[in-house]
Amino acid sequence: MTTISRLVLLAVSSFSTLATSQELQRDLAASPGTTVAEQVASPEPNPTPISVKVVELPTTPPQPTTLTIDNLKSGKLIEYGFSIGAGYAVHVPLKGLTEYAAQDTTSSFMPYVVGYPFLFLAKSGPETRAYCAAVWSLSSRDVARARADRMAKDRTKKELEREQVSDDEVAEETGWRLGGDAVCGYRLIGVYLGKPSSISPTIRPDTNLTDGTPSATSIISTGLAYSPNIAISILGGMSLWRFSADPASIPNTDVPPNRNRSFWTFTLALGGNTDVFSALLK
Repeated sequence: MTTISRLVLLAVSSFSTLATSQELQRDLAASPGTTVAEQVASPEPNPTPISVKVVELPTTPPQPTTLTIDNLKSGKLIEYGFSIGAGYAVHVPLKGLTEYAAQDTTSSFMPYVVGYPFLFLAKSGPETRAYCAAVWSLSSRDVARARADRMAKDRTKKELEREQVSDDEVAEETGWRLGGDAVCGYRLIGVYLGKPSSISPTIRPDTNLTDGTPSATSIISTGLAYSPNIAISILGGMSLWRFSADPASIPNTDVPPNRNRSFWTFTLALGGNTDVFSALLK
Protein backbone atom coordinates (compact mmCIF):
# COMPACT_ATOMS: atom_id res chain seq x y z
CA MET A 1 0.00 0.00 0.00
CA THR A 2 1.34 3.37 -0.92
CA THR A 3 1.96 6.14 1.46
CA ILE A 4 -0.83 8.24 0.00
CA SER A 5 -3.38 5.42 0.50
CA ARG A 6 -2.35 5.04 4.15
CA LEU A 7 -2.79 8.77 4.77
CA VAL A 8 -6.32 8.68 3.26
CA LEU A 9 -7.37 5.69 5.44
CA LEU A 10 -6.01 7.40 8.55
CA ALA A 11 -7.97 10.59 7.80
CA VAL A 12 -11.23 8.67 7.25
CA SER A 13 -10.75 6.71 10.50
CA SER A 14 -10.07 9.87 12.47
CA PHE A 15 -13.14 11.60 11.07
CA SER A 16 -15.41 8.61 11.97
CA THR A 17 -14.03 8.52 15.52
CA LEU A 18 -14.66 12.26 15.94
CA ALA A 19 -18.29 11.98 14.71
CA THR A 20 -19.02 9.13 17.12
CA SER A 21 -17.56 11.09 20.02
CA GLN A 22 -19.70 14.12 19.22
CA GLU A 23 -22.92 12.02 19.14
CA LEU A 24 -22.10 10.51 22.54
CA GLN A 25 -21.52 13.97 24.00
CA ARG A 26 -24.91 15.14 22.76
CA ASP A 27 -26.59 12.11 24.34
CA LEU A 28 -24.86 12.74 27.63
CA ALA A 29 -25.94 16.38 27.59
CA ALA A 30 -29.55 15.32 26.96
CA SER A 31 -29.49 12.81 29.88
CA PRO A 32 -27.25 14.11 32.67
CA GLY A 33 -26.17 11.58 35.25
CA THR A 34 -26.40 8.64 32.84
CA THR A 35 -23.40 6.82 31.44
CA VAL A 36 -22.99 6.07 27.79
CA ALA A 37 -23.25 2.37 28.44
CA GLU A 38 -26.54 2.86 30.28
CA GLN A 39 -27.92 4.96 27.47
CA VAL A 40 -26.96 2.42 24.87
CA ALA A 41 -28.15 -0.57 26.87
CA SER A 42 -31.30 0.92 28.41
CA PRO A 43 -34.38 0.57 26.23
CA GLU A 44 -36.94 3.34 25.92
CA PRO A 45 -39.05 3.30 29.09
CA ASN A 46 -42.69 2.29 28.74
CA PRO A 47 -45.16 5.17 29.03
CA THR A 48 -47.02 5.43 32.34
CA PRO A 49 -50.51 3.97 31.91
CA ILE A 50 -53.38 6.45 32.43
CA SER A 51 -56.29 5.24 34.53
CA VAL A 52 -59.72 6.57 33.62
CA LYS A 53 -62.51 6.56 36.19
CA VAL A 54 -66.06 6.87 34.90
CA VAL A 55 -68.19 9.02 37.16
CA GLU A 56 -71.96 8.90 36.77
CA LEU A 57 -73.53 12.31 37.07
CA PRO A 58 -76.49 12.44 39.45
CA THR A 59 -79.83 12.65 37.75
CA THR A 60 -82.74 14.78 38.87
CA PRO A 61 -84.85 12.71 41.24
CA PRO A 62 -88.44 12.06 40.20
CA GLN A 63 -91.06 14.42 41.51
CA PRO A 64 -92.78 13.19 44.68
CA THR A 65 -96.07 11.42 44.16
CA THR A 66 -97.35 11.89 47.69
CA LEU A 67 -98.57 15.08 49.28
CA THR A 68 -96.26 16.53 51.91
CA ILE A 69 -96.20 19.60 54.13
CA ASP A 70 -93.51 21.09 51.88
CA ASN A 71 -95.88 20.79 48.92
CA LEU A 72 -98.55 22.64 50.87
CA LYS A 73 -96.10 25.43 51.64
CA SER A 74 -94.67 25.68 48.12
CA GLY A 75 -97.94 26.20 46.27
CA LYS A 76 -97.99 22.89 44.39
CA LEU A 77 -101.46 21.74 45.36
CA ILE A 78 -102.72 21.86 41.78
CA GLU A 79 -100.36 19.01 40.88
CA TYR A 80 -102.35 16.84 43.27
CA GLY A 81 -105.67 17.85 41.77
CA PHE A 82 -106.97 20.46 44.19
CA SER A 83 -106.51 23.98 45.50
CA ILE A 84 -107.63 25.93 48.55
CA GLY A 85 -108.79 29.51 48.77
CA ALA A 86 -111.27 32.03 50.09
CA GLY A 87 -113.30 34.80 48.53
CA TYR A 88 -116.25 37.12 48.42
CA ALA A 89 -119.57 35.36 47.75
CA VAL A 90 -122.96 36.77 46.72
CA HIS A 91 -126.12 34.79 47.55
CA VAL A 92 -129.24 35.24 45.42
CA PRO A 93 -132.61 33.91 46.72
CA LEU A 94 -133.92 30.65 45.27
CA LYS A 95 -137.66 30.31 45.91
CA GLY A 96 -139.86 27.27 45.69
CA LEU A 97 -137.29 24.70 46.76
CA THR A 98 -138.15 24.72 50.45
CA GLU A 99 -140.94 26.04 52.67
CA TYR A 100 -138.91 29.13 53.44
CA ALA A 101 -136.92 31.39 51.17
CA ALA A 102 -134.70 34.40 51.51
CA GLN A 103 -136.18 37.52 49.99
CA ASP A 104 -133.08 39.61 49.35
CA THR A 105 -129.56 39.20 48.04
CA THR A 106 -126.83 38.94 50.64
CA SER A 107 -123.09 38.45 50.68
CA SER A 108 -120.54 36.64 52.81
CA PHE A 109 -116.95 35.51 53.14
CA MET A 110 -116.44 31.93 51.95
CA PRO A 111 -113.42 29.61 52.30
CA TYR A 112 -113.44 26.77 49.81
CA VAL A 113 -111.58 23.82 48.37
CA VAL A 114 -111.65 22.96 44.65
CA GLY A 115 -111.06 19.54 43.15
CA TYR A 116 -110.05 19.17 39.48
CA PRO A 117 -111.18 15.73 38.26
CA PHE A 118 -110.15 16.39 34.65
CA LEU A 119 -106.51 16.34 35.75
CA PHE A 120 -106.94 12.61 36.40
CA LEU A 121 -108.31 11.49 33.06
CA ALA A 122 -106.86 8.39 31.40
CA LYS A 123 -104.30 10.42 29.44
CA SER A 124 -103.48 12.80 32.28
CA GLY A 125 -100.44 11.45 34.11
CA PRO A 126 -98.20 13.31 36.54
CA GLU A 127 -96.39 14.92 33.60
CA THR A 128 -99.61 16.53 32.40
CA ARG A 129 -100.40 17.72 35.90
CA ALA A 130 -96.88 19.15 36.26
CA TYR A 131 -97.20 20.88 32.88
CA CYS A 132 -100.61 22.39 33.68
CA ALA A 133 -99.47 23.37 37.18
CA ALA A 134 -96.57 25.31 35.65
CA VAL A 135 -98.87 27.04 33.15
CA TRP A 136 -101.39 27.68 35.94
CA SER A 137 -98.57 29.30 37.94
CA LEU A 138 -97.99 31.73 35.02
CA SER A 139 -94.78 30.02 33.83
CA SER A 140 -94.01 29.95 30.11
CA ARG A 141 -94.88 26.88 28.08
CA ASP A 142 -91.17 26.28 27.48
CA VAL A 143 -90.64 26.02 31.25
CA ALA A 144 -93.71 23.80 31.61
CA ARG A 145 -92.56 21.55 28.77
CA ALA A 146 -89.05 21.17 30.20
CA ARG A 147 -90.49 20.30 33.60
CA ALA A 148 -92.78 17.63 32.19
CA ASP A 149 -90.03 16.19 29.96
CA ARG A 150 -87.65 15.89 32.90
CA MET A 151 -90.27 14.15 35.01
CA ALA A 152 -91.13 11.71 32.18
CA LYS A 153 -87.46 10.80 31.63
CA ASP A 154 -86.87 10.25 35.34
CA ARG A 155 -89.93 7.98 35.59
CA THR A 156 -88.84 5.98 32.57
CA LYS A 157 -85.26 5.55 33.83
CA LYS A 158 -86.59 4.31 37.13
CA GLU A 159 -88.99 1.86 35.49
CA LEU A 160 -86.43 0.47 33.02
CA GLU A 161 -83.55 0.67 35.53
CA ARG A 162 -81.09 2.28 33.16
CA GLU A 163 -79.80 5.77 32.43
CA GLN A 164 -80.20 5.86 28.65
CA VAL A 165 -83.78 5.84 27.34
CA SER A 166 -85.24 6.74 23.97
CA ASP A 167 -88.10 9.10 23.24
CA ASP A 168 -90.32 6.19 22.21
CA GLU A 169 -89.61 4.38 25.47
CA VAL A 170 -90.52 7.49 27.43
CA ALA A 171 -93.80 7.82 25.53
CA GLU A 172 -94.61 4.14 26.03
CA GLU A 173 -93.87 4.14 29.75
CA THR A 174 -95.44 7.48 30.71
CA GLY A 175 -97.81 8.47 27.91
CA TRP A 176 -95.98 11.80 27.61
CA ARG A 177 -94.40 12.76 24.29
CA LEU A 178 -91.11 14.61 24.86
CA GLY A 179 -91.22 18.18 23.57
CA GLY A 180 -95.00 18.13 23.41
CA ASP A 181 -97.68 20.29 25.01
CA ALA A 182 -100.86 19.57 26.93
CA VAL A 183 -104.29 21.19 26.74
CA CYS A 184 -104.95 22.63 30.18
CA GLY A 185 -108.03 24.86 29.81
CA TYR A 186 -110.77 22.32 30.53
CA ARG A 187 -108.60 20.49 33.04
CA LEU A 188 -108.82 23.55 35.32
CA ILE A 189 -112.60 23.23 35.62
CA GLY A 190 -113.47 21.67 38.93
CA VAL A 191 -116.00 21.16 41.69
CA TYR A 192 -115.90 23.27 44.83
CA LEU A 193 -117.05 22.80 48.41
CA GLY A 194 -117.38 25.90 50.55
CA LYS A 195 -118.62 27.14 53.91
CA PRO A 196 -119.99 30.70 53.71
CA SER A 197 -120.09 32.87 56.80
CA SER A 198 -123.45 33.69 58.41
CA ILE A 199 -125.94 35.99 56.70
CA SER A 200 -129.08 37.79 57.88
CA PRO A 201 -131.63 37.82 55.05
CA THR A 202 -135.34 38.65 55.20
CA ILE A 203 -137.16 35.34 55.23
CA ARG A 204 -140.73 34.51 54.20
CA PRO A 205 -143.53 33.30 54.46
CA ASP A 206 -145.20 35.83 56.75
CA THR A 207 -147.70 33.26 58.00
CA ASN A 208 -144.96 31.66 60.08
CA LEU A 209 -142.42 34.43 60.43
CA THR A 210 -142.84 38.12 60.98
CA ASP A 211 -140.71 40.42 58.87
CA GLY A 212 -137.19 40.22 60.21
CA THR A 213 -133.69 39.18 59.53
CA PRO A 214 -132.83 36.09 61.55
CA SER A 215 -129.24 34.95 61.36
CA ALA A 216 -128.78 32.06 58.94
CA THR A 217 -125.87 29.66 59.17
CA SER A 218 -124.57 27.88 56.10
CA ILE A 219 -124.58 24.11 55.92
CA ILE A 220 -122.64 23.78 52.67
CA SER A 221 -122.06 25.47 49.36
CA THR A 222 -121.19 23.45 46.27
CA GLY A 223 -121.01 23.82 42.52
CA LEU A 224 -118.59 24.34 39.64
CA ALA A 225 -115.33 26.27 39.70
CA TYR A 226 -112.92 27.53 37.11
CA SER A 227 -109.36 28.51 38.03
CA PRO A 228 -107.73 30.26 35.06
CA ASN A 229 -104.49 30.85 36.95
CA ILE A 230 -102.80 30.64 40.33
CA ALA A 231 -104.40 33.88 41.54
CA ILE A 232 -108.16 33.46 41.22
CA SER A 233 -111.05 31.03 41.04
CA ILE A 234 -114.57 31.75 39.82
CA LEU A 235 -117.24 29.75 41.63
CA GLY A 236 -120.92 29.23 40.86
CA GLY A 237 -123.30 26.92 42.68
CA MET A 238 -125.90 26.59 45.41
CA SER A 239 -125.75 27.09 49.17
CA LEU A 240 -127.92 25.45 51.80
CA TRP A 241 -128.72 27.47 54.94
CA ARG A 242 -130.47 26.88 58.23
CA PHE A 243 -131.93 29.25 60.80
CA SER A 244 -133.90 29.14 64.02
CA ALA A 245 -136.84 31.48 64.57
CA ASP A 246 -137.75 33.21 67.79
CA PRO A 247 -140.94 31.62 69.23
CA ALA A 248 -142.43 35.10 69.57
CA SER A 249 -142.24 35.51 65.80
CA ILE A 250 -144.27 32.37 65.10
CA PRO A 251 -147.83 33.13 66.30
CA ASN A 252 -150.75 30.75 65.77
CA THR A 253 -148.74 27.91 64.35
CA ASP A 254 -148.24 24.28 65.26
CA VAL A 255 -144.62 24.36 64.12
CA PRO A 256 -142.38 23.73 67.15
CA PRO A 257 -140.46 26.89 68.06
CA ASN A 258 -136.69 27.00 67.60
CA ARG A 259 -136.78 24.17 65.09
CA ASN A 260 -134.06 24.53 62.48
CA ARG A 261 -135.42 25.50 59.09
CA SER A 262 -133.53 25.58 55.82
CA PHE A 263 -133.50 27.41 52.50
CA TRP A 264 -131.35 27.56 49.37
CA THR A 265 -129.57 30.36 47.56
CA PHE A 266 -127.71 30.62 44.30
CA THR A 267 -124.09 31.51 45.07
CA LEU A 268 -121.56 33.29 42.89
CA ALA A 269 -118.07 33.90 44.27
CA LEU A 270 -114.69 35.28 43.26
CA GLY A 271 -111.87 33.82 45.29
CA GLY A 272 -108.13 33.99 45.71
CA ASN A 273 -106.18 30.73 45.85
CA THR A 274 -103.72 30.17 48.67
CA ASP A 275 -101.17 28.87 46.13
CA VAL A 276 -100.47 32.41 44.98
CA PHE A 277 -99.53 33.48 48.51
CA SER A 278 -97.20 30.48 48.85
CA ALA A 279 -95.55 31.41 45.55
CA LEU A 280 -95.12 35.06 46.59
CA LEU A 281 -93.56 34.10 49.93
CA LYS A 282 -90.92 31.79 48.41
